[in-house]
Amino acid sequence: MNANQPIPTVEQVVRSMRIILFALCMGVVSFGGVVLFVGGSHPPKAAPLIVWFGLGMGASVVVVRQVLRLVIPAGARKGIVAGTASPDRLISVYQTIFIVSAALLEGACFFNLICYMVEGQWASLAFVGFCLLVNLSTFPSKDGVETWIQQQLELIDLERQQVN
Repeated sequence: MNANQPIPTVEQVVRSMRIILFALCMGVVSFGGVVLFVGGSHPPKAAPLIVWFGLGMGASVVVVRQVLRLVIPAGARKGIVAGTASPDRLISVYQTIFIVSAALLEGACFFNLICYMVEGQWASLAFVGFCLLVNLSTFPSKDGVETWIQQQLELIDLERQQVN
C-alpha cells in the first residue's frame, strides 16, 4: 500500500473479508453441485490413486495455511519493530492472511472436487466439506479483528523490549 492512502477502518475490512469468504465458499458449493450432478453417477474405481493424491495435497495445504498464519504476522511485526512499517497497517496484514488462508482452502476444495469427478470416491467430498467448515469457522468479526490487532501490538511491545 502507498503511505499516502487512507487506512481502511475495521468495519470496511471486515465487510470486504466477509464478501470474499462468501464468494470463495459459494464458488466451491456451486462447482460441487455441478460435480455431484455430472460426476456423481460414476461408480468408484477400484484403486483410488488420485483421491489419495488430492487428500495428501489438501492436508499439506491445511499445514501450509497454519504456518502462513504465523509467518506473515511475524514478518510484519519485525518490520514494525525495525521502524520500516507502521502499526496502522496491521489491519491490512490481517486481511492478507485471511484472504490467502481462505484461497488456499478453496484451491484444495476444487482439486478434491475434480478428484471426485475422476474417481467417484466420497473421501474427496468429505474433505471438501471439512475445508468449507474450516473456512466458514474463520468468519470475520469486528471484535475478532480488533482482538488480533491488540495481540499483535502486545507482541510488538515484547519484541521491542527484547531488542533493547
